[in-house]
Amino acid sequence: MWSERGGGIPALGSAYEYCGEHVKKIGRYRCGLWVLDYAFAPHGIVRVGSTRRPWCVRPARTAHLYPPNTRYWEDTRVEKGPRHNGYLLFAAGEQTGLADWVDPVSKHARFLDPEGVLGKLITTAARAGAESGEAVFWDAQAALCSALHLLVNAARLDAGIYRVGPATMSAETDFVREVNRLLGLDLATPLSLAQVAAEMHVSLSALSHRYRREAGIAPIAAYRALRIERAKALLLRGIPLHTIAEELGFSDAFHLSKAFKQVLGLAPRYFLRDYQQGKPSQK
Repeated sequence: MWSERGGGIPALGSAYEYCGEHVKKIGRYRCGLWVLDYAFAPHGIVRVGSTRRPWCVRPARTAHLYPPNTRYWEDTRVEKGPRHNGYLLFAAGEQTGLADWVDPVSKHARFLDPEGVLGKLITTAARAGAESGEAVFWDAQAALCSALHLLVNAARLDAGIYRVGPATMSAETDFVREVNRLLGLDLATPLSLAQVAAEMHVSLSALSHRYRREAGIAPIAAYRALRIERAKALLLRGIPLHTIAEELGFSDAFHLSKAFKQVLGLAPRYFLRDYQQGKPSQK
């Protein structure tokens, strides 16, 4: 049984995918429905809510979730290469909980989709509607629900910034979820597994063995991954590497870059280059 969700069931209004040339302009947009706006390829810069807000880059495989009646501007005048973007417009009641993912400052939520799983669902919905229209509405509706499932199970990287992917859809035990919460409380301080074990009321050995059994990796490896995920989010916001190193407790940018390469298999500058060009991460 599920709790009562009257008025909260999403309903797809439109699905769209465009491939072609960029129209070099600044466009202003506003919609009465929820908007899931997806960039398959780099899509210029965007600012949300007000002309006083800063512009941010829209790299490939990035989705923005805008609540109803949100104003946003897109500037594609300097964008090169082919345009490839899509969106889902849909209605959803408050009980869906989508508003919880929206950052109150930036007025939207940003989802990184390095494996392209969210993009595939948008393509499925858009192409189904284009090819068969009303006959496949429920297929497109199913794609919307799958997309929303990805969003609400996304891993939080920073305020209003999340990462979606197959790993985020796997069942996470209560034990692993609580350990992950403790691991992420202070990414700038050297990890004390003994303190985490004490918080979980288990021995250090029990913590390590149970976490590895249920999560598939060691706690220290999970902690390293959390720090690098945070570093990735800050890099995509344009924060300098030395500032990120200081915030995450690395002695300097060199040691952060070394840890970054150990986890991802490539240096931060190559991660940024590949992400902006729409190439998948090596790990």
